[in-house]
Amino acid sequence: VSFEVCQKSLEKFSGTWRRFEKVGLAGENVIFSDYAHHPTEIESTLKAFKEFYPKNRLLVVFQPHQRQRTKKLFDEFTRCFDHSDVLILADIYDVAGREEDEEEDLGFNLSQAINKKPLFFVRNLDDISKVIDEEVREDDVIIIMGAGTIDSVSRKLVNKNDLVIKEEEPLSKH
Repeated sequence: VSFEVCQKSLEKFSGTWRRFEKVGLAGENVIFSDYAHHPTEIESTLKAFKEFYPKNRLLVVFQPHQRQRTKKLFDEFTRCFDHSDVLILADIYDVAGREEDEEEDLGFNLSQAINKKPLFFVRNLDDISKVIDEEVREDDVIIIMGAGTIDSVSRKLVNKNDLVIKEEEPLSKH
């Protein structure tokens, strides 16, 4: 394929859904959604975000996917968030029909094993936006990661702020 064809194709390429996907803004903060759910993916993706946004704090929300995977990769998960500045860890997304009932509170145990501060463990996805509202700073980049239902958080954050109108702000953008 010629260079010119590749160049024209890339000019039209809008990106891949849920891979470094810019969902929108929540106030002045940019919101991204990313499908990364394996420790190697998480670490690489966060490193790339740090390269793209070296002066910004990365506020990362992660939902582990499947108990058996989380248990198997537990140690790797404890080390893959080094490039995040704030970590909000959601409880594990259980895949119906794939998970065995377990007594262990694996999501909470993972939150205790990750040596990252500040770190917040949240059981209910609806509570994530409250933690974000309390912890977010101007110019933070908010990254929502995981393969489960966590993407809904990114969409709600953007939609929640769609109609925020500041005093003395032109209404044309609304």
